[in-house]
Amino acid sequence: MINPTEKIVIAVVVFDRIGNFIKWCKLARLFKSQFPNALEIRIIHNCNDLAISEKWKSTSSKFPVTYIRRENKGLDIGVFQDVCKNSLNGFEDNYSYLLWFTDDCFPTSLNFLNEFLTPFENEKIGMSCMEVSTEIRPHARTTGFCIRKETLEKIVFPVPTITTKQDCYSFEHGQNNFYLQLKKLGLEVKEIKENIFFNLDSKKIRKFGTEKALDNLYQLLYNSDEPNALVFATAYNRYPQIVSSVYSQRHCNNKLEIWYDGKMNPIIKTFFEKYRDMDESKSVLAVLEIGETARGNYGHHLKKEFLETFDDTEFEYLVITNEDNYISPYFLQKGIEILEQFPDKVGAYCSGMVHNYKPDTTVKPMTWREKKAMTENHIVDGYGVIPTRIERGYIDIGALVLRSSIAKSIQWGDFSHSSDWDYIENIAKANGGKDKFISFPGVHFVHN
Repeated sequence: MINPTEKIVIAVVVFDRIGNFIKWCKLARLFKSQFPNALEIRIIHNCNDLAISEKWKSTSSKFPVTYIRRENKGLDIGVFQDVCKNSLNGFEDNYSYLLWFTDDCFPTSLNFLNEFLTPFENEKIGMSCMEVSTEIRPHARTTGFCIRKETLEKIVFPVPTITTKQDCYSFEHGQNNFYLQLKKLGLEVKEIKENIFFNLDSKKIRKFGTEKALDNLYQLLYNSDEPNALVFATAYNRYPQIVSSVYSQRHCNNKLEIWYDGKMNPIIKTFFEKYRDMDESKSVLAVLEIGETARGNYGHHLKKEFLETFDDTEFEYLVITNEDNYISPYFLQKGIEILEQFPDKVGAYCSGMVHNYKPDTTVKPMTWREKKAMTENHIVDGYGVIPTRIERGYIDIGALVLRSSIAKSIQWGDFSHSSDWDYIENIAKANGGKDKFISFPGVHFVHN
């Protein structure tokens, strides 16, 4: 049990994921209300950009957390070394226990504090942790653990100052790693067996998604507070790849809505129904059949009708695409995070996309822009990676995350092959130019 007279510090190391940063800020508010005298949450931000740091610091001031900026070197282990040596500016050493987490780990139960602290009733326990691995050699994973301060002071690091990824690897996996050092001190490492945490990078979020603890806390805290997004897709008689890619998103508070052009064939209808039945509670999939006969026009008439009826107050963000396209698991997360950081931007797009860039020359000859894009990106026939930018021939509407109010304010103009670009261009014109869009790194969109 937690001793109210002993001070417990939770330290969370964050790099560039503002969504995770905000989640931990909200968690701090929840935990502080339950353990007001025993708990302090300190968030260490590895950041070299002072402007971004000031924005994050301003956000953190709304929550019961201590925000600490640090030069981005040595990853999370570099931060840990600074804490052990009492050399991190702003990180006071007046505590009894340190709980240490990287920002992509989240609790699934409010009982996680007791789970980490109870083992220390045994004097031989030197550390409790989320996971002990035997990969290479026995070691404690540094994504989540708890340790006494007096033990912390005995830890030795392989180099005077950890600055590189190899330095971090040597500390975590090396012959004198954290785990083995504790063993030499005559102390044991206690692995927490309860599923009280999940780690986004280890994909355990999906594994734990059916567990009651996760359902209760995650839905209550994370999903409800996470900005919500709608992915809208038009569909016609093809395997809907967009469905599985939306289900795989790291950003969880989203919904997929598909408008089907014409009458759905029985096989595709069965597919949609199976997906919809997977998780009715999340309502991630809604499918609307439009008419008996398909109207074609690349689904643009459906996009126009959708925007005319779309309620932009229900969702904060909107993605418009087609059912045969694909978005990476990080697409929504990265797009929304950067728009949350830069509220003056109207939309975010990935810096690269895979595109089946072969225009239908039976309809009309290639434009010079299309020929230029194919030449520049070495596309001979079929798929190629295009460096995405807000320029005709270099952007697809599906590669954009838009603020819903912005998307709603501009109606879909026509049903031509280039109406995607016309819509994007009209958004830019109405909102101060193409500089109002911001890119996030990575190839996160596939156009089919």
